[in-house]
Amino acid sequence: MDKTKWGIIIAIVLMIIAAAAIRVNAGQDHQPPDTEAFMSTAYCETGNPTASGKWPREGVTVAVDPDVIPIGSAVMLWDEDGEWIGIYEAQDTGRLIKGRIVDLYIQNRSQCIEYGRKRVYIRVIPGAVG
Repeated sequence: MDKTKWGIIIAIVLMIIAAAAIRVNAGQDHQPPDTEAFMSTAYCETGNPTASGKWPREGVTVAVDPDVIPIGSAVMLWDEDGEWIGIYEAQDTGRLIKGRIVDLYIQNRSQCIEYGRKRVYIRVIPGAVG
């Protein structure tokens, strides 16, 4: 991807983050604009590469239902309070990942278990694939 496209993507991300902060501070709902609510869980090392063929990386890898989010897509995540989490890549799938469920890769097993199940908000970044 050339520098101009990355610049546009970064500008869009910053505008969305700013809009979400304004909405939360204004007492409106916590859902950032142009996002969809998903439930999230976490998984840890399986000893296998992801469905995309890449090795999972904390802060990067998320497992998705490929019928909902295509493998390779870049996704922006916010927590249930509308706080920014980061940009992840849809690299993996899982037998229990169906519909609006995502599974974040967390390397440490105890932190993975502690994560539990949470609501997150997701926006797929148009045209951005890993």
